[in-house]
Amino acid sequence: MVQLSKLCKSALHLFTVSETVKNEIVSLYHLNPKKISITYNGIAEAMKSKSASPLAKEKIILTVGSLTNQKNTQFLITGFLASALAQDYQLIIIGKTNGIFKSVSLETNPKIKWIDDATDTQLIEYYKKAEIACFLSLYEGFGIPVLESLQFQCKVICSDIPTFRELYNGVVSFCDVTNSAAFTDMLNQIDSIPLPSAERVAQMNTKYNYHLSADTILHQLNLHENCTHT
Repeated sequence: MVQLSKLCKSALHLFTVSETVKNEIVSLYHLNPKKISITYNGIAEAMKSKSASPLAKEKIILTVGSLTNQKNTQFLITGFLASALAQDYQLIIIGKTNGIFKSVSLETNPKIKWIDDATDTQLIEYYKKAEIACFLSLYEGFGIPVLESLQFQCKVICSDIPTFRELYNGVVSFCDVTNSAAFTDMLNQIDSIPLPSAERVAQMNTKYNYHLSADTILHQLNLHENCTHT
């Protein structure tokens, strides 16, 4: 942490993926906000093109992400199995295994399918099929799978954390991840959750994309290069 603090203070400029994280960096390392630019993540163009094809939704709940404690996967599993949706839906978990989840008998539960290392093609196919996507992380810097799920017209449930509020307010449903019963109730009332607006998703694609982020980085590089020559 001390080394990171020194790096942040000595760097000419910093880039990060959301306003929330920028504010955290400013507060933690006592930096001038002007020293930090936001370079949002986005969706690969190949994935965008695949989302334009007809989507045949199935009774699938999807989550995507590495299985660390912050992803809160056990909370998702518990809430899903307690819901009425567990009768007809399947929970698909795409992510690297982690020792903390060894006690969860995913392989023997017909309602849960585990995919340890999905290819890009497999991931796209599951986005196409999933009716619901859940991302119940305790902390995130951006959350690319949220954006990808919205691109494929999934109903998305997210943890009520600052980053998700900043980036996805008005297009996802927020869940209190300290209350498992509330999450189960939300799943039970999934029919009342609207699909993401295509117009809103298009607006996000305009704002959250790698071309703009590259332009932001290039602009800062040019500024600092000009300063060194004056």
